[in-house]
Amino acid sequence: MTDATHAIVHGPGEARVLIMLPPGKGVGFFRDVAAEGLSPGSDMSRINEIAATYGVEFVGPPIEWRPRADDRASVL
Repeated sequence: MTDATHAIVHGPGEARVLIMLPPGKGVGFFRDVAAEGLSPGSDMSRINEIAATYGVEFVGPPIEWRPRADDRASVL
């Protein structure tokens, strides 16, 4: 486990993210969030509570996606 801060940004619409974790590391966080049916759009307070129990911290505001002229994905 590292203390590095990460960010993921995707374009408009839904996205799927594949997250791979070593056994016993973080799986409980996703299990608990899913068991409560939580959504990052409306339940971040509760998600942050669960995250803290696993040593996970969400920092900063969500990053806003903005298309760039050289971003081919933004025009698809």
